[in-house]
Amino acid sequence: MDSFDNFGQRYDSFNLPRNLLKQHEKDKEKIGAAYSYAINQAKLKNQHILYKSLVNEANSKGVKLNSLADYDPDWIQKREQEFRQEYSKKEAELKLHIANNIKPSIQMSYLELARLLLKAGDSKDFEQYAAKAHEVQPTNSEANYYHKISLLLNNKTEELKKITDHEMEQENYRTMASDQRTAYLHGRVISAIVKLRTKDFYGAFSTLCNISTEFLPDIGIYTSFYDLARYLAILGVICCKREEIASKVFGETTKPLMNHNHSAVKLVESYINANYDEGSKALDQLLSDWSTDSYVENVVSPVQGLILDKFIKQYLSTISRVKLDTIAETFRITPQQSEDILQNLILSNKIPFKIDVLQKTLVHQDEEAHSQSRLVKKAIGIAGNYCFEKQFAVLKVSFNAVSGNRQKGKGMMEAFME
Repeated sequence: MDSFDNFGQRYDSFNLPRNLLKQHEKDKEKIGAAYSYAINQAKLKNQHILYKSLVNEANSKGVKLNSLADYDPDWIQKREQEFRQEYSKKEAELKLHIANNIKPSIQMSYLELARLLLKAGDSKDFEQYAAKAHEVQPTNSEANYYHKISLLLNNKTEELKKITDHEMEQENYRTMASDQRTAYLHGRVISAIVKLRTKDFYGAFSTLCNISTEFLPDIGIYTSFYDLARYLAILGVICCKREEIASKVFGETTKPLMNHNHSAVKLVESYINANYDEGSKALDQLLSDWSTDSYVENVVSPVQGLILDKFIKQYLSTISRVKLDTIAETFRITPQQSEDILQNLILSNKIPFKIDVLQKTLVHQDEEAHSQSRLVKKAIGIAGNYCFEKQFAVLKVSFNAVSGNRQKGKGMMEAFME
C-alpha cells in the first residue's frame, strides 16, 4: 500500500483526495487518516475551498479525523478574504468585456477565473468556467485543455473521444510555443487515457510512447506520471514482442516516465528476462493500483487476461509438460484461473497443448516435437539472455521426461551448462 506522502507527491488540487480517498474508501481504519492527510495538504497548498469541502464531507460521513485536520478558522477567514478580492476583480473585468462584446478578452477572463478556482481547489466552478472559455473559442489551446480535463474528471468518455479522434498527433511539438506545447501534450495524455478506457490498447500505447515528461507541468491535477508509467508498461507487454519492447518503453522519451514507477520497470524487465516470479509480483501491484483508477478500472479484467496470456505462452515455449498447480503458483493465480486460461488458449489454438485431467497436467500435443535437441536449442535462446532459476528447473524436468532416462537427461543438462 502506498504511503499518503506518495499520493501527495503525485497528485494536486482536487485530484489528490479523488485518488487517495478512492484507494482507502473500503478501509475503515485508514479512511479517517486519509481524509486528515488530504485536508492538511489542502491547507498547506492554500486550497481553502477544497479544505472546507473535505472537512464538510468527512463530517457528514461521520469520519473521525486526526490532529492533522484540526480546523483553523483564522486561516480560512484570511484565505476567503484574499480570494474574494481577487475573484471580484476578475469577475468585474469579465462583465466589462461581455458588455463590450470583446470575445478574446471574454475568453481570457473565463480562463483567469478557471485558474483561480483550480488554485483554490474548487472543481465544480473550475469546470463551469473551463466550459465557458471553450464555448467562446474552442481552438484556444488552454481553453481546449481545461475543457478536456473537466470531461475526463467526470468520465465523459464519449464526448472526449469525439474531440480526441479529430485531433492529429504532431511530431514537431518541440518547436511549438511553450503554452501551446504544454496544452498539446496534456491533450495527448488525455487522448491516451480515452483510448485505453475504450480498449484501443495499441492506439493508447502508441500515443504514450510519444509523450515527454519534460513539458508536462501540473500533470497532477488530473493524473500522474506514476499512473502513466503503469499504463505504458502494461500496454508495452500487451502490444510488443519481447525483443522490441526495450527500445519503445526504455527509449530516450519514455525512460524518464517509466522511472516514476518501480513496479512498471520490474514488469517490463521481467518480461524481457522471462522472470515470471518477479513479473507476477510486479503485475499484482500494478493491477491493484489499476483497480482503484477510476479512469480505467473498467478494463482491468481484459488487461489482466491479455498479459497472463502473453506470459503463459512465453513460459510454455520451452516446456513439454507441466503441472497446472505449477503454472498457478508461478503466476500467482488460483488453480481454477490457471485451468480456465489454459483451456481458452487451447480452444483458440494459441498453444499446441492438451490438459491431462486425471494428472492435472498440461501436455504438449506432440511430445516428439519437444525432443532433447529441440529443447536444447530453445533453452540456449533463453539462457543466452534470459536464463533464470525457475525456468531452468522446469526445463530440466522436460529433458528428463523426454529422454525417459533421468541420468541421461542430467548429462545433457550438465553439457548444456558447460
